[in-house]
Parts: sequence; structure tokens; C-alpha cells
Amino acid sequence: MTAHNTLATPKSRAENVQRVVTPGGIEAWLVESYAVPLVALEFSARGGAAQDPAGKEGLATLLASLLDEGAGPHDSRAFHRAVEDLAVHIGFGADRDALSGHLQTLSRNVDQAFALLKLALNDARFDADAIERVRGQLAAGIKRDANDPDAMVAKAFREAAFPGHPYGRPTRGELDTLERLTRSDLEAMRGRMFARDNLKIAVVGAIDAATLAARLDETFGGWSQHGDLAPVSDIAVHDVGARKIIDLDVPQSTMRFGRSGIAKKDPDYFAALVVNHILGGGVFTARLFNEVREKRGLAYSVYSQTH
Repeated sequence: MTAHNTLATPKSRAENVQRVVTPGGIEAWLVESYAVPLVALEFSARGGAAQDPAGKEGLATLLASLLDEGAGPHDSRAFHRAVEDLAVHIGFGADRDALSGHLQTLSRNVDQAFALLKLALNDARFDADAIERVRGQLAAGIKRDANDPDAMVAKAFREAAFPGHPYGRPTRGELDTLERLTRSDLEAMRGRMFARDNLKIAVVGAIDAATLAARLDETFGGWSQHGDLAPVSDIAVHDVGARKIIDLDVPQSTMRFGRSGIAKKDPDYFAALVVNHILGGGVFTARLFNEVREKRGLAYSVYSQTH
């Protein structure tokens, strides 16, 4: 008898990603999975804090923070109660280049969850009391950062590296710029950014393509086809080699340095992400962490990142 040693081809762990195009022309990427009865959606609308008008920095952040603070027939308290009663998680945020949001829900509540998301995106109330409360929260964070070494060095680096450019401005604004923001500013920003040509959507979970397409058209179908975004110019880091020192009476020092990196459209971008993860992006497994903190105890934390 002859024994044959055959190796079975391992099953690929890659998920099947479906491209879904709705009847209304909205595109999304779907990983259909029924392993657990959940649906998770992430979306991003291009724009973000780089679209804040000069002198009104913090507008995109304030907009994102207010979308779930009352919508349609629900004031802030009633909206949050409706979300909690369904065990739904809805949230929004803004960075320099996009306003993004997420939705997580049990599959049995998917229709009600999408209905709440639609209200938040299209019928946010921007009530005066909600605006003042969220404005106060952002202002409190800015005041705390005024004496935080990490925040101070990040601000100093940003202003020196990107002078006169939207990337050099604070995403949360300043105390004086927050005070200038009005309800009409919020509505104008929403109208400029919330457009289908700016939209990227990804969905994972227990939902089929046809059902998802219907919910997406209901949620995003009322958006205009084209946004009205100001162009953001390419930029290189200024003052490479220059030093700026901020004196602060604390027992530790914080240092930040950098130079021009690699564009996301560069064919080597993903290779650069891997290199950065090895160098300092992987934190506890990174070479910088092991060499500077673990082996030598020279710093509490050390890391690198790409932008």
C-alpha cells in the first residue's frame, strides 16, 4: 500500500465584497455576512475642516457634533432616547478632509435605524440650546489643550509646517472662531458637503444587496448630485530643519518633528504604511517603542505616523 501525502489548498479568508449601485445611482461596498445578526455602516463625505471658511474654523467639527443632537420631530433628548431604545449606535465626526459617520444596529431594527440616520443627516434641527451646549463642550476642550504639552506641540508644528494653508488651522477652531458660528453657517456647510459625488459608503453584516440599496436611496437619495467644495492645494512641509521651543514648567518634554511624506495616490503609499507600522505605527510591536522605551527607558511613549 502506498501512502500519498496531499496538502489541501487552504480556504481563502478574504471576504466577498459586493459593489452595490442603487436605483438612484448611489454606490456602496457590501460584505454580506450572517455570522451575527448585526449591520454596520460607515460613510464619508469629502470636505471636512479644510472647508471651514477663514475666520470660522471649527465649523465642520461643530456640524458633525450636532447631527445627532435633535432631528426631525425629536429634540436632542428624544433623539438619543429613540437611538437607545433600539440599541442603535449612530455617531459622526470631522477630520481635515472629510465628515464621516457610522451606524451599527441589530438586523431586526435595520429599517428604524436607517430612518434615524436619515433624520440626522437630512433634518438635523440645529436648535439654539444644542448649538450652545456643543459649542461649550468644544470650547472646554480647547481650554484644556491650552496647557497640555501634546496639544501645544501639535498646534505649534501644524502652524509652522502649513502656514496659510487649511491644514495649518485647528479642526476644532479657536475660542473666538467658535463664537462666530451660526445656524446659517451650519446649514450652508451641510449643503456644500452633503452631495452624492462626495460620498463613500461601506457596509458589513446581515443585509442583502437589494435591501441595502433601498435603505441607501431613502437615506442619501435627497442629497444633491454635486458638492460645492473649495479646492485644497497640494502642500509640502515648510521650514524643514527649523526648531521652535515652547517653555512650559512641567517635568517632561514633548517633541514632534516631520517632513513631507508620500501622497495617497502614490503607488508606493501602501508600502509606506507597512514601513511606518514596523518603524513606529505598530506602537507596542514597533521598533521605536522597543528601542527607545523598552530597552532604554528614554521616553514614556514614542511613535511615528504618515499623513
